[in-house]
Amino acid sequence: MAYRILLMDDEPAICEITGILLKKLGYDPTIAFTGEETLEAFRKAREDGIPYDVIILDL
Repeated sequence: MAYRILLMDDEPAICEITGILLKKLGYDPTIAFTGEETLEAFRKAREDGIPYDVIILDL
């Protein structure tokens, strides 16, 4: 199973490029652009019992 990564940055180009790179490296990234989206994704993952392995904020 791939490591789950939550990536947050307000710059769409950074998120897109980093997301592509992480997928090619075999990770399962989730992209968020705001703090609100990040918290929502974090809470949902925790409630679903599949938390993120790594959280990267504001590259």
